[in-house]
Parts: sequence; C-alpha cells; structure tokens
Amino acid sequence: MQNSLGFKNDLKEGRVIDIISHLFFALLIILAVLYREERLLSDASYYFFRVVNNESFWVEHDRYILIFSQIAPWVGSNLGLDLSTIVLLSSVGHVCFFYTIYLVTRYVYKDIYAGLILLSIQLLGITSGYFVPIFEFYYAMGFLVLFYVIFNNSKNKFKHFVLLILAFFIITAHFYAIVLFIYALLLYAFEKKDFKIKKYIPYTLLIVLFVVFKFSIISDYEKSKTTDFLYSLRHNVYDFAYLKSWLSFILSYYWDWATLILITVVLMILKKKYLVLLGYSVFLIGLIIMVNVSSYGFDLSRYKEQVNFSLMFLAGFTLIYFVSLLSRSIYKYILIVLVSTIFIFRFCTIWKYGKQYSSRLGEMKEIIATTQKKEGTKFIIDQKGLVFDANWSYPIESLIFSSIHQEKCASIVTEDDFYFLKNNEKIKPSEYLFRRWEVYDISRLNPRYFKLSLSKYSSIDIQSLTPIQ
Repeated sequence: MQNSLGFKNDLKEGRVIDIISHLFFALLIILAVLYREERLLSDASYYFFRVVNNESFWVEHDRYILIFSQIAPWVGSNLGLDLSTIVLLSSVGHVCFFYTIYLVTRYVYKDIYAGLILLSIQLLGITSGYFVPIFEFYYAMGFLVLFYVIFNNSKNKFKHFVLLILAFFIITAHFYAIVLFIYALLLYAFEKKDFKIKKYIPYTLLIVLFVVFKFSIISDYEKSKTTDFLYSLRHNVYDFAYLKSWLSFILSYYWDWATLILITVVLMILKKKYLVLLGYSVFLIGLIIMVNVSSYGFDLSRYKEQVNFSLMFLAGFTLIYFVSLLSRSIYKYILIVLVSTIFIFRFCTIWKYGKQYSSRLGEMKEIIATTQKKEGTKFIIDQKGLVFDANWSYPIESLIFSSIHQEKCASIVTEDDFYFLKNNEKIKPSEYLFRRWEVYDISRLNPRYFKLSLSKYSSIDIQSLTPIQ
C-alpha cells in the first residue's frame, strides 16, 4: 500500500497513526470547549465581534484566508443563535478547520502522515498563541499541507484549479507563508527530482503578481510593520552575545523545536540528502534571522509565538516528512512516540496557561457584574487596579462577555484607552470606544447581541473587588 507521499507503509502503521491523530484532535476539541471564552483574546475577540456584529465576514490587509476562520460565528450570527453558543462554535470551529483538512488528506488522498503535521501546527511551540486561534498564518499552513498532498498525489483533471485556489489563499495570508510555500515546492522538486518548469510556473506567476499588486494596496498596518522591520535591522545589535541569549531562550522555551531540528538534520545526513539539507539550512537560518529582526528580544508572549511560528512549521513539516521516508518501522515508531510526547507536553502547557486566562476572564466578569448596579452602560476603570493585563481588546471583550453573562451590555475601557489622543474629548453620549483608535456610534451595534444606552463614560472603583489569583 502506498500513501500520497509515495512511500511504503503497512496497515498496522496506518492504524497507529490514525489513532494518534484522531485522539489528539479529540483532545483539542475538548480543550476548545473548556476554554471557549478564554480563546477570545486580542485579535480573536476583535474579529469575532466584527463578524457577529455585522453578520458578515471581515477581512483586513487582503488576508482572505481569514474568511475560513470566521465561518462558525458567521453561521451562528446569521441563524440568530445566542451569543454563548456562537462563542462555543467559534472556538471548536478553529479545530474543525484542521480536522476537516485531515479527513480529506487521510481518507480521500490516503496520506497517513498529514494529520501529524496538522497537529503540529496547533501544538508545536504553542502556549499563549492557543488563546488567539484566529491567526491567519495558522490557517495558511493548514492549506499548505492540503496543497502539498494534492500536488503530490492527485491525478484529477481539476487538480490545478483547486491548487491555484489554495495557493491564492496561502500567498495572500502572510509574507512568511510565501516563504514556506516556496520551501514546500522546492522540497518536492528536489525530493522527487521533478524539475519540469511548467509545473511551477503558475505558482511563480501568482507570487509575482501578488507582490507587485500588493505594493499598490498595502495597508497602513503593513507599512508600519515594514518600517519597524527595517528600523530593527539597522539599529538593533545582533552580535555573539545576542546569539547566546537566543540559544538560551530557545533551550528554555522551545526545546521541542530544537530537538526536531536536530533529528531532522541527522535523518538527512543518514539518508545522504545533502542537497536537501543545504536548502533546509538556508531556509532555517534565513527564517531565524527574519523572525529575530521582526521581533527583537526574548520576551515570551503571544506575539512572539506568532512570529516564531514559521520556524515551528518548518520543523514539524520537514521532520514528519522525513519520518515517512524511513524504511524501518521501528525507527518510525520511535520518532512518532517522540512527536506524540511533545504534543502531550504542549497540551499540558496550554492547559496550565489556560488557568491564568481563566483567572483574567474571572476578574473581568467580576468588574462586569459591578457595572450592572451602576447607571449607564459605559464605564472607565483604572488599569493599575487590575491583577491581569488589560490589552487593547479589553473594551471589545467587555461588550462580548457582558452580553453573554449579564442582562445589561457594558463597554468597559481603561483610563489609558479613554484618554488616548484625547478620546475623552471626542466621545459623545451616542458613541462608544471600540478600541483606543476607534470611536463608533452605538447605532452601528447589532441590537440582537449588543445594546448600549445614550450615556457618558463614568468611572467605577475596582479597588474594592476581591483580588483574583
């Protein structure tokens, strides 16, 4: 029996990997149910609110793959489901996206290893990033796995049409997605010794067209990121001391990634894949340089995880690919056990970190409960009185969770947000602070889910609240 990558495997091997894949997907779904509200942090709450409030998809920066991350809340809001149900569907929907791709690759294209790669996207190097699941780069790499399997296996006459659609969503998702897309094509070409230029021309043209076209429609956000990248490249110090600190950071927080890189290099040497090893090293070193320029320093944050994600995918994708090429089952099983152990470790880490986010949410809910006894629906709090960080999405989260758990919807903003660029002088009783950068009229709210009264923002004291640990 052969799978889509063209290597031999037996039924026992397939059954073992199937059990592992289905088991971890089931665990991820259970985790998504338990942490459904905690997974509305930062960008996740922003896009969730946009979709539910408008009852339509919301795409920014021409990253059209975001549509797939919004299907569940879009369906839920258009069906008129209650907000708590939509939150549940949204959280589980992020896992189901990858699980659907797994089912297609496994049972349509008979690829037994794609599931492990799809699991690595959701677990390898992930902790706080789990609670912001809407990141377009995660979704792009899910499509890249599907693209690779179809590109390598399908003989359907509509294959190229499907591949071009997938390529479009991947290429428009993120700059690093383009880099990894090129890597996947090169890996295929050198591994299969398939250098028929016409096979790669459509995707090359698509990349070139997108890059050229992007310059004319680049958003202010993307301009600022580009400016920050160039500034970091020119002014930050990347010396031996920085390298030592980076290695220490990796061994402390990304030891699993470093282990997979080391094993992959050993496998390439043992199989005498020297040319592939050279290409792998170029992409690996190039991405390490780029992510360190993009995010200078060694803070362990959700943003840092997202920046490092390209390295995680490169490691997981390549290792599992080379595991599939091993001829002796015993070596495959050893490495599959290792990968599974890493998944378990990351799963437990996410569970542990989730407790902190649950406490943060509990603090917010207690503040929301306090607002129910006050006049009006718009409130200001002193962020210094909070135990947990109030990031830029705090006003959005307060709208969502007050609508779910209380009778009165409430907009809660921090003093920093309220006085940012003199927002306090701009906001009218008929308006509310969506984020510190945006003030909207309350008439734009979807009354099915969010209702604010004509009132001014008033301060509430949170010092007397019971601290949540």
